[in-house]
Amino acid sequence: MTDACPPTGLVVPIITLVDDQDQVDEPAYRAQISHLIEAGVDALFIGGTAGEGPLLEINQWQRMVEIARDQVGDQVPLLGGVTDTSTAKVIDKIQRLEQLDYRFFVVTPTYYVPSGTYDEQLRLFSACREATDRMEMIAYNIPSTTGVTLSVELLVELAKRKWIRAAKESSGDQQYLWNLIEAGRDVGLSILVGDERLIAFGLVSGGSGIVPVCANFEPGTYVGAVTAYREGQFKKLHKCQHRTMELRRDVIGTDGKWLAGVKYAVSRLGIGNGRVVAPLAGLTEKEQHLIDAVVSSAT
Repeated sequence: MTDACPPTGLVVPIITLVDDQDQVDEPAYRAQISHLIEAGVDALFIGGTAGEGPLLEINQWQRMVEIARDQVGDQVPLLGGVTDTSTAKVIDKIQRLEQLDYRFFVVTPTYYVPSGTYDEQLRLFSACREATDRMEMIAYNIPSTTGVTLSVELLVELAKRKWIRAAKESSGDQQYLWNLIEAGRDVGLSILVGDERLIAFGLVSGGSGIVPVCANFEPGTYVGAVTAYREGQFKKLHKCQHRTMELRRDVIGTDGKWLAGVKYAVSRLGIGNGRVVAPLAGLTEKEQHLIDAVVSSAT
């Protein structure tokens, strides 16, 4: 296990900018990385759900993680997403990250044919842990995309075995988040809050950090939320949470095109073309106009 402490604070699940052939748009991707680092983020999560890691062809996934490693250097910690459909495919990605000297990799349950039982999930995490002695594993609960939930009991067991010291929680279930934070205290498990609606709740309850997708567009709001919490400025934290809810409503929306909304908003900052990886659909002209208003009011 790496000597580095698990990431805390603002961890941005960075979007991956692509061209019209779904190839990584290197200049735009580098610009987005610089945009976030200059804003003062604490870490970057590469190739997660927002980064469309599971959607990219493997050579483009490889290019994505290489560019990020080169652009970031040692400025902030990098978390590499290795989500895939089987243990063998996950381990292949872990080994590719290890060759690039990533310090952290992030594992969800395998999907499509889900690893839905406790024993299946334990086997997956065991194989991932054995695949490297140089990187640290972070478990990731996101049932909306994997189709299964990592139980609190399983995550606590992984921490007891010293396989993980951190987990990302993106179920959106407030009670589950509370239970996980409370259970994690006794085994040294820190929790990164992935649902933007629960940023203030998660931090005040003892979460170690936040992983908000809209930070790709407006990182200052989320830097402000973390700073406010650390300084005990809870009115400011509440104000940041209010702004977060506005961004969630106006950029992510409610029609399932959340990633297209974030990418389009970032494109209006002059970074990338707003394209999402096929077969995901881009925004309609009407939907673009709604986000144009958000961008205009924020700049």
